[in-house]
Amino acid sequence: MSEFQRDQEDISSVPYPEQIKAYIDRHYNEHMRIQDIADYLHLNSHYITAIFKQKYNKTPKHYLTEIRIEKAKTYLIDTDYSLQIIANAVGLENPFSFSRLFKSMTGFSPSEYKKVCPNWFE
Repeated sequence: MSEFQRDQEDISSVPYPEQIKAYIDRHYNEHMRIQDIADYLHLNSHYITAIFKQKYNKTPKHYLTEIRIEKAKTYLIDTDYSLQIIANAVGLENPFSFSRLFKSMTGFSPSEYKKVCPNWFE
């Protein structure tokens, strides 16, 4: 069975906000736009944003960014991967954009986070 068919069967009875969240959770590591989710669910992108925000008090884009940053934190702490590899692993192509985004969300550059964070868990 194709991934698309499996996805459709898994979510057919789930409310749209949960479907949107599940889609983001499964595809955060890919280049993704809200329009991709809208196309997948056959809905308008503005509607997707509105219903997601109503349920979760954040936009799908903000949720996607949070997921990517949380996954990146794990990579930074648990691996010695380069920023390029980590950026790609969380769905971002440019390590410089990734670094800016990471700092804006955490207050730390990725290298600062990697240096400081392991000490927090000792």
